[in-house]
Amino acid sequence: MKNSAFCLVIALAAGSCLGAARPAEYQKAVRGEKSLISYCTFDSGDASDSVGRHHGKVVGKGARFDAGLVGKAINFTAKTALVEFGYVPEFAFKDGSGTIEVLINHSGYSGGTNYVFAQRSGWAKDSMRYGFSMTKLDTMDVVSRGVRPNFARCRVILTQNQWHHLAVVYSGGGFVQAYLDGNKLPITGRAPLEKGADKHTFHLGAPNAKPDWECWSGKFDELAIYGDALDEKTIVQHAKLAGCARPLAKKPAARAAPKQTVKYDAKPLSDALADLSTAFGDKYPDAKEYAAELKALDALTDAADRLAKFDHLDGIEQKFRKAIDSGRKLYDKDVPPPPAL
Repeated sequence: MKNSAFCLVIALAAGSCLGAARPAEYQKAVRGEKSLISYCTFDSGDASDSVGRHHGKVVGKGARFDAGLVGKAINFTAKTALVEFGYVPEFAFKDGSGTIEVLINHSGYSGGTNYVFAQRSGWAKDSMRYGFSMTKLDTMDVVSRGVRPNFARCRVILTQNQWHHLAVVYSGGGFVQAYLDGNKLPITGRAPLEKGADKHTFHLGAPNAKPDWECWSGKFDELAIYGDALDEKTIVQHAKLAGCARPLAKKPAARAAPKQTVKYDAKPLSDALADLSTAFGDKYPDAKEYAAELKALDALTDAADRLAKFDHLDGIEQKFRKAIDSGRKLYDKDVPPPPAL
């Protein structure tokens, strides 16, 4: 069952998905969707549309066609290439609904914004109707851009060099949901389809036609665009047929720092304390010496703070604290203010 909305489904690939992919069944399921507008499988070694006339063109350098999860995939070996589809009215989801579905694989995040897809031209306001990007290894952004950008943010771990099934669904005039490997992603924020920005070109792997800025590094396979919003049951089934149905990855728990065991020879410290106590009993008419002793007190305080981290050095720490207290009292009561330094 489908809703009257637009759905974009993309599959990302790096390595293998969980379970065995069933390529023939996957492609049959995609082709069986009545609202399918365009289906770029990359199996023929180009970005042609296998069900219509919306063919893509590879722009830039560093793109090749390698083995994919389902047949062949386009592989952007450097962030210097994209696939441009030109202006396709059906890709604008003018009724506010649709789905983009694709298999994706990132080979390395090198900072900045790595775009999966976008319908955008140039940099002016109203320049982006919609877009989807990776801005960190654990963050995906759904974007539209009018006078100011609108973001819907998904916090999810995108495992490097592993195939993933991605579906982005629009309904009722804006982004409503994204799915990764059959899982509904937690979303914060909104990204409505930008009004007045429905005549821009569609790009895979970049935000616009410039192949050297914010481009994707890795593979894409089985790009399908639908005129309706695919329902969750259909998306989960596609993820299973792609062999990508798996729980979302979680950030590894932070490891507790191991308890440090450090042994010190107490005699040098005791000698230093004795020397310092003797020094505190003197008067300091010389401004440089006065400043040096104040610096010594600060250093001693820092040393005491460091010693406080080790339970078995409590005794030495207390000696440091005592020397600090006595020294500061001497400065407060017995030592006249020093001349200006």
